[in-house]
Amino acid sequence: MPNHPQYADVRSAEHALALGVDHVMTFQTWCEIVGISLTTAKRLCASGRGPRITRLAAQRKGVRFSDHHNWLDQAAQGRRSSA
Repeated sequence: MPNHPQYADVRSAEHALALGVDHVMTFQTWCEIVGISLTTAKRLCASGRGPRITRLAAQRKGVRFSDHHNWLDQAAQGRRSSA
């Protein structure tokens, strides 16, 4: 993750997760971290291949850091088993 001020909250949330506190990042922030477009992210989640979504409000959703890490772990396991 680039050392950029916009990622300061993400770095502090990652640190908090390491201490056992789970934070929620916005869906847009998750897209930026993963490096995919909002459209691709929505498609992944709609197909069931994305992380678990946390509904923050009627029109606002996010991804818990623990769900993000679980999703990454599952993706890595899928790549290893198909290789």
